[in-house]
Amino acid sequence: PLIAQTQMDSKDWAEAAKTFQEMSEMDAFAADVRREAELMVVTVAVRAKDLDLANKRLDALAKKAGKDPVFVSRVEMARAEVMIGGNKLKEAIPLLQGVIKSNNDKQTKALAHNALGECYYKAERYNEALWEFLWVDAVFNQDRNQHAKALFYLWKTFEKLNNAERAQECRETLITERQFIGTEYQREALKAK
Repeated sequence: PLIAQTQMDSKDWAEAAKTFQEMSEMDAFAADVRREAELMVVTVAVRAKDLDLANKRLDALAKKAGKDPVFVSRVEMARAEVMIGGNKLKEAIPLLQGVIKSNNDKQTKALAHNALGECYYKAERYNEALWEFLWVDAVFNQDRNQHAKALFYLWKTFEKLNNAERAQECRETLITERQFIGTEYQREALKAK
C-alpha cells in the first residue's frame, strides 16, 4: 500500500494501478484488503482520466459484491467517483445520497459525505457542500485521510462563502495538527501558502 500511495502521490498512475492490481491478486492479503485494492484500481483510473477502464472494473466488481452491504456501497461510491470524474454530477448525487441513507458503517459514511460534498462543491452549491464536509469533520472523522479531505474542502468552501476567518481556521487545523501529517490534502494545503 505504501508503494502504491507513493506512486499516486507522484501521479504515476500506470504504476499505481499495476501495484494495486498485484495487491488484489496476492493471497497473502486478507479478502477485504484485496477488494480494497481492486477499488483503488478504479480510483487510479479515474484520476488518470481513463473512465472506460474504471467502468469496466466497476462492472466486474459489482458482480463480485453479491449481498455484502458494505462492499456494495463501496462499489456504488466508486461508480459515483467515475461519474464525478466525467462531470456527471446530477447522476452521482442521488447515488451518494442512497449510500448515506442505507449504510451505518462510519468509514463508508465518511467517504460518501465527502464525495457528495465534492459533487455539490463542483456544482457550485456551496451551502449544501458545507454541510456534507461538516458531517465528516464533526461526526465521521475516524479516518484521518477522510477528515483531512473534509477540512481541505471546508477551507475552500468557506472561502467561496466569503467566510475568511472560518476558512483560515480549517486550513490551519489541516496544516498544524499532527494527525494529518503526510496526508494528500495537507500537502495540497501546504502548497497553497
